[in-house]
Amino acid sequence: TTIELRWAPPILDGGATVYEYEVIFSKTKITKIGKRETRNVEEMPPVATTAFVRVEPVAEYGYLLDELRASTEYSEFRVRCKNEVGWSEYCEPLGAYETKPAVPPGMPLFLEAGAATSKAIPLRWSAPLRDGGSEVIDYHVHYVEVRHLTHNEWLAEFKKDGDEKKGGRGSQQHSDEKHEVKTPVFVPCGNQT
Repeated sequence: TTIELRWAPPILDGGATVYEYEVIFSKTKITKIGKRETRNVEEMPPVATTAFVRVEPVAEYGYLLDELRASTEYSEFRVRCKNEVGWSEYCEPLGAYETKPAVPPGMPLFLEAGAATSKAIPLRWSAPLRDGGSEVIDYHVHYVEVRHLTHNEWLAEFKKDGDEKKGGRGSQQHSDEKHEVKTPVFVPCGNQT
């Protein structure tokens, strides 16, 4: 979730090259309970927008604020600039802008399995690069359990009483036959990585 800001350089630079711009803004968290709305305004830390190439600063006339929260109001955008003498005053503030609703996050990264025991296989992963504008609150693990059963084990587990009678003596003829049973498993595991 992003907001792109653009501005023009100052008309008067104070007789020295402007080499830095700084952006400040506020974030408003809106909580709704029934018909009541509570607004909690938080001033965000200043953001320096200059990039340095070797030792020379490159002052751009805009900046992309990213990693913002979805469905959140951002306001009071103000910019000031700096030359070798010091900082200017902040410009007049912009109004309020609300970011779009959250979207699904990217996929988790670097899935790996630890040493398996007789009863468990530990899994580890990293959070996705993009959270979709909202905190990741749950991870789900999906896997397929594969079991190899003899024909008699398969009959005991999957055949109904009526089906076994229909088979008669013919079911005994396949006693050395093997069956592969695949069972999809879905496990919610919360916000753990």
